[in-house]
Amino acid sequence: MTLFLEAEDGSELKVQLQERELSKMDLKSATTIYLSWADEHGHYIGVD
Repeated sequence: MTLFLEAEDGSELKVQLQERELSKMDLKSATTIYLSWADEHGHYIGVD
């Protein structure tokens, strides 16, 4: 599954996760969520 999220500063994040992990979450529009990941699992694609 792919989620497109927007941070408070307007930054956009594309998050990919397994459907079974997503089904454990109670996500609704405007829900506050906190993200974290290991350095080796992050990829930055964008403009500095």
